[in-house]
Amino acid sequence: MPQDNVTITDVVIEDALTSLRSNQEYRILNYIEFTGTQYIDTGIIPSNHMTEVKFDHSSSNDIMLFGTASNGGYYEFQPARGTYYYGTNGTQRNNGVLRLNTIRTVIYNGENGLIKVNDDIISTGYTINSSNRLMIGSRGTNTSWRFEGKIYYFKITDKSTNNIVRWMVPTVRNSDGVSGMYDVVNNIFYTNSGTGTFTVPN
Repeated sequence: MPQDNVTITDVVIEDALTSLRSNQEYRILNYIEFTGTQYIDTGIIPSNHMTEVKFDHSSSNDIMLFGTASNGGYYEFQPARGTYYYGTNGTQRNNGVLRLNTIRTVIYNGENGLIKVNDDIISTGYTINSSNRLMIGSRGTNTSWRFEGKIYYFKITDKSTNNIVRWMVPTVRNSDGVSGMYDVVNNIFYTNSGTGTFTVPN
C-alpha cells in the first residue's frame, strides 16, 4: 500500500490494488450500484483537483453523479434528463445527449476547467467555487438528486502536486457483507452515508 512521502502515481496505485486483491478482509467488486438513497463523503474539498469517475446511470430523473454545494457555489456533475448539467456560482449549463445504462468516464478538472466525457469535451475554462466536501452520488447531504446507477471507480488527483489523493474502488467487507468503496491511497473503507444499501454484483 502507498506509504507516507511517496508520490502517488498510477504505478503506486496498481501496486496498492494488487495488495488489496490479496487482502482476505475485503473483496473488490466490478461496481456498486446506487439506488437513489446512498452517497459517500470523500472528505475532499475540491479546488485544484481533478475528478475522474467511470459510471453508468439508470434513471432519467435529476440525479447527481458527484457534487458539493456551498453558498450558491457548485462543483457538480449531473447526468439528468438526457443532458449533462454542471454548474458553479449558482449557474447551470447543459450540453450533450445521454443514453441510459451506457458506461462512460467523466473527467472534471478543477485546475484548468476542462470537463470531458469519454472523448467529448463539453466545457473548458470552468471555475470551481466550493468550501464543502465532495460527495459521490449526491450534492451535499440533502436527499434531492441522489444518484441512480453504477460506479466502477472514483479517482481524485490534486493537480497542484499531481498526487492522487483518492483512488476508490467498489469493495465488500467480508466480515459483515457491507459494501462501499475502498480508497487504496489512504487504506480507508468508505461506506454509505445515506440510507439503504448498495446493490452489488453476485
